[in-house]
Order: sequence, then C-alpha cells, then structure tokens
Amino acid sequence: MPTDVTSKTPPSEQSSLAAASASFKLQMSAHYGDLYKELLSGRKKFLSNYATSVECADEKFAQKIPDEDRDHMKITVKIFLRIPSATEVEEAVEKACEELGVHHLEKVLLSLPDKKWSFDDLQTVWEKLECLVESEKIYGIGVADLDKSQLEQLYEWAKVKPYINQVILDSCCVMPAELTEYAKERDIRLLTHNDPKEILSEKKFQGLISTAMTSHDSDNWQPVWVVRYTVLFKWRGIVKAKGYIVKGSKDTKKKLP
Repeated sequence: MPTDVTSKTPPSEQSSLAAASASFKLQMSAHYGDLYKELLSGRKKFLSNYATSVECADEKFAQKIPDEDRDHMKITVKIFLRIPSATEVEEAVEKACEELGVHHLEKVLLSLPDKKWSFDDLQTVWEKLECLVESEKIYGIGVADLDKSQLEQLYEWAKVKPYINQVILDSCCVMPAELTEYAKERDIRLLTHNDPKEILSEKKFQGLISTAMTSHDSDNWQPVWVVRYTVLFKWRGIVKAKGYIVKGSKDTKKKLP
C-alpha cells in the first residue's frame, strides 16, 4: 500500500530520496481534463522516480469564502473514493474545507468505485463520516448508486442515516419501484446524476502526470480520491463556485517494467 508523503521541498533537493511513496494533489476548477494540463504545464520536469510530493494549485482557481458570506452559502461535496479508507475520506473533507476557507460542509455525498466494496468496507468509511457529523464538520451525509438492498442495509445499521441517494439512470428516466418505495418510507431523497462510472481512470491520471514528469516516471501513479465541490447561494440556488480537488499516490517500491 502506498504511504503518502507531503513535502514542500523543491524536487531538485529530493532527487536522492528513495521514498516509499509519493503523493500528488491538484486543485482545479470546472472541467478537470484541460485544467490538469494547464496547471501542470508550468511545472518543472521530474527526471527522478524518487520525488516525494508535487502540489499544483493556481491562485486564480481559489474560491475561498469570506467569513461574512458563509451564512449565505451552502456547500455540497461529492467524494469519489477509490479505496475504503477512513483516513482518506477524512482528508478529503479537510482538504475541501481548507481550499474553501470554511469550517464545515452542509452536505457530503460518498461515491463508491464501480468495483463493489464489501459492506465492511462501507462501514469503515461511513463511521468516519458519522464522526465528522458528530463534530459538526459535516451537517448531512448521503451516498450514490446504492440499490434498494444496499441502501436498506446501510440505513438499518448506521447511526447517522443517509438522507440522499444519488442514482444514475442508464436507460430511462424511471427510478426502480422498490427503491422509490423504500426511500419514501425512510424519508430518503432520491436524486439523479450523470457522473461517469470512473471519474478519473488510472490510465488518464498517469497521462496527466506525464505532462509534469517523464513518461517513465508517470508509471504506477493512481488517483486515491476526487472531490467535487459546489458552492450555492442558499436562498437563490445560484452557483457561486464549482471545482475539483484530486489526490493521487505512487508506490515507488514497485518495480517499473
């Protein structure tokens, strides 16, 4: 398992580090594909496999909310999590708050990878989200793409109940009847979305990393999570800001082909 290391040391000073891992974090706004390249285009080429960290953020993408405006804003964060880690989901929430300059989020939605997790995996992550609700870091939590049996299992077990289930409608605009009935009985909101099943593939991520490194050095990188945040004016429903935050890691112990 990769172990993330975050460092602000210039890459030229780290070339001799045989680190166990590397982490990549990128702040962007709106359409991630082109903006990845824009943010990475000005970065120095890395010629070593041992760079421990690279952070790319551009001030023009920053959308910090002034304290005097916070009560007028509603923030929704959707976390596309690739591994069932309580630490990673907490870091994703903290990073969203940091980037927006806020202390809490109104709504956090959890999106599971297309590869199904076990219920134990979901419990691990959900318990951390519950802790964040209890500490008032988050006000409400929901999920995406759970079928009726999965949603029922989570709802009956959880201390903090999911109040939203986002559903992607692949074929037609009709919710499954049994899911609709169960959600109505439990006062769970069913919303639709059109996010891709894999918001950022490993192959595409490595391709984007290669714009800031040699193509050889981009091997074995993988996204850990993607956060999408939306800031709305509460009373008008107008979008003030939208953006993405991405974290990836590389296991430098893994031998390259």
